[in-house]
Amino acid sequence: MLRRLTSRVDEEPAQQVPVEAQQGHPTGQLPSEPLPLCLQAVVLTSLTTLGGVFPLAYGLAGEAGWIQPMVFALGWGLLFATLLTLFLLPCLLLIIEDGRRIGSWLWGIVHRRGEPASAG
Repeated sequence: MLRRLTSRVDEEPAQQVPVEAQQGHPTGQLPSEPLPLCLQAVVLTSLTTLGGVFPLAYGLAGEAGWIQPMVFALGWGLLFATLLTLFLLPCLLLIIEDGRRIGSWLWGIVHRRGEPASAG
């Protein structure tokens, strides 16, 4: 049984960053195949942790005593961080990519200004 599981793991290649992302292609043109895997990992990790933390924070699992404020802050902090990871981070990556495009466009304009005009 163990041999069958290990051989199965060895046969399937691990998910890697697409070559297009490593070469610096625009973010909007990258394939979205790894997106469901990342989304699934973030959501499942957050839900299982929150499922264990919130009952303790709100006293549903008995009296938490002096640890209750810490668990309360941990739960809400994790929820806030999950929302930032799922929504704000992709938006910031697209904004950075747009900034790079604008910067390269401006760089081209500045350098063309210094070149002599071609006699056409």
